[in-house]
Amino acid sequence: MTKKTRDLRRQLRKAVMDHVSDSFLETNVPLLVLIEAAKN
Repeated sequence: MTKKTRDLRRQLRKAVMDHVSDSFLETNVPLLVLIEAAKN
């Protein structure tokens, strides 16, 4: 039972990290595009 819970927690943490990094990238892409446009 404890092993199952640990696996679930690991999967959940991984899913959350993936989601966070995805949203982070999504919010940062327009910013990077703006910065590049400002440089040129």
